[in-house]
Amino acid sequence: MSRRRRREFTAVGDLDEDRRNDLVARDADGALWSYAGLGNSSFASRVKAGSGRNIYKIII
Repeated sequence: MSRRRRREFTAVGDLDEDRRNDLVARDADGALWSYAGLGNSSFASRVKAGSGRNIYKIII
């Protein structure tokens, strides 16, 4: 997926309880993606966390 198709990213804290900050992103198709923080200012590859999120205006 190109960066142009991603809509928004949100810093959500520590989703996987590994003491590293994680991100969540929603793409233009409404799919929700999770990015686990690696603790070195980078993130692991995305993992699909849901779909159909276009009904919401923002993600928090």
